[in-house]
Amino acid sequence: MDRNLYLGFLLVRVCEKCLKLVFYNSIYLMISIGIFLTYLSAFSYLVIKITKKQLCDQNWKLLLVAFLFKVLFGCFYGIYHKQFIPLADTWNYYFNGLKLNQTNWAGFLSHNRSSNPDNIIIQAVIDYYRFELMDAVSAIFNLMTGGRYFLNVILYNFIIFWGIVRLYLFMLKVNPDYKKVLFLALFFFPPFVFWTSGIHKDGLCIALLGVFLFSFDSFLSSRVLKSAVVFLIAAVCLVFIKSYWGLSALIGAGLWWIAAKSKKLTPALVFSLGFLLLAALFAITAFFPPSINFVQSIVHKQHKFLSLSGGSELPITTLSMDLGSYLRACLDALNHLLCRPYLNELRRGPLYAAVFFENLFVWILALLSVYYVFRKNPVTISLQKPQNNVLLFLVLVNYLIIGLTVPFLGAIARYKAPFEMLLILVLVQLIPAKIWNKLLPFKI
Repeated sequence: MDRNLYLGFLLVRVCEKCLKLVFYNSIYLMISIGIFLTYLSAFSYLVIKITKKQLCDQNWKLLLVAFLFKVLFGCFYGIYHKQFIPLADTWNYYFNGLKLNQTNWAGFLSHNRSSNPDNIIIQAVIDYYRFELMDAVSAIFNLMTGGRYFLNVILYNFIIFWGIVRLYLFMLKVNPDYKKVLFLALFFFPPFVFWTSGIHKDGLCIALLGVFLFSFDSFLSSRVLKSAVVFLIAAVCLVFIKSYWGLSALIGAGLWWIAAKSKKLTPALVFSLGFLLLAALFAITAFFPPSINFVQSIVHKQHKFLSLSGGSELPITTLSMDLGSYLRACLDALNHLLCRPYLNELRRGPLYAAVFFENLFVWILALLSVYYVFRKNPVTISLQKPQNNVLLFLVLVNYLIIGLTVPFLGAIARYKAPFEMLLILVLVQLIPAKIWNKLLPFKI
C-alpha cells in the first residue's frame, strides 16, 4: 500500500512538473511572438514612412508587402538551416555575436596581428576583420534585440531592403517600361529572396551593389559630388566584404564610363574588349609575386573548398598554375552554374529540385530573349545601353569566379543567386513589354 501511494505521489509530481513546463513554454512562446510582431510592426511603419517621404512616386503598399516577404524568407532561411544544417554560417554568426558581447569585444579588438606571417600586417588585419565582420554585425544586432535571432532577421532585412530598392530604381531609370516585371523579379523571385534575406554577406553585398550602381549612374548624369561619395563608399565596402564583388564592380564602372563617353565604340564592344583585356591581365599575373598573383589566388581558393566535405559536391577539374586546367575547369564551371543538377539527380533531395527548376526558369527566359533578339525586335535596344552591359559583365566575371572555385551545389546556389538576378533583369528587357503587360495585368 505504501509503495502504491509513493508511486501515485511520484506520478502526480511528474504530471505537475510537465504541466508547469508546458505552461511556462507556452507563456514564453506567446511573449516571443508578441515581441516579434511588435518589432515587425515598428519596422513596417518605418518602411511606410520612408516610402511616403522619400519615394513618393512608389507604391508604399507594394514595398511594404515586399519587405514583409523578405522577412518571411529570412525567418525561413534561419529555420531551414537550424533544422538541416545546424553549423551553417548564419547561426554561427549569431552565437559568435553573443560571445562577443559576453566578452565585451575583447578578442575582436585585440587579436594577434602577427598570426599569419605569410601576409604583411595590413593584409592580415584586413583578412581578419573581413572574416569576423558578420560576427560583429550579429553582435550589434543582438544588443539591439536582446539576443533574439528572428528579431535580428527583421533588422537585417530592413537595412538591406533599401539597397535593393536602389537597384530597382536604377533599373527603372534604365527601362521604365518594364516596371512591373522588374519589381516582381527583384522582390518576389523566391531563390533570390531566400538567399539574400538570411543573415549572411550575400544580402549585404547585393544591397551595396544596388547603391553603387544607382549612385554611379546618378553621378554620370548629374556630376553631383554626393553621388560620387556614395558610390565610392559602397565600392570600398564591397571590396572589403567580398573583394571580387568590389573589384568587378569598379572595373565594370570604368568600362561603363568609357562606353558612355565613346561616340565610336558601342557599349557591347567596349565591354567585350574590356573582358578580353581583363582575362589577359589575369593570366599575366601568374608571373607576379604571390601578393598580386590572382591566378594563384583562385587556385588556392578552389583547393580550400575541395578540402571541405559536403553532401552536394560536384566533380570539377582541379586547378593548377597551368592554363589548360583553367580552360577545362571553365567548362565544368558553366555546366555547374547553368545545367546542374540534371533531371536524374532530383531524387537526391529538395535542394536539387529547387535549383533544377530555378535553372529551368532562367533557360526558358534566355531562349525567349534569344528568339526576340533574332527577330530584330526593338527590344534589342536594351543591349545597347551601357547599364545593361555592365550587368552582363558582372554576371560573366562573377559566374566564372564562383564556378571555378566552388564545387558544392548548395554553395553555388547561394553565391550565384545575386548575379543570376542581374542576368534576369537584363533578359526580361529582351522580351517585348506588351507581353509582360498582358501576363501581369495589375498596376504598380
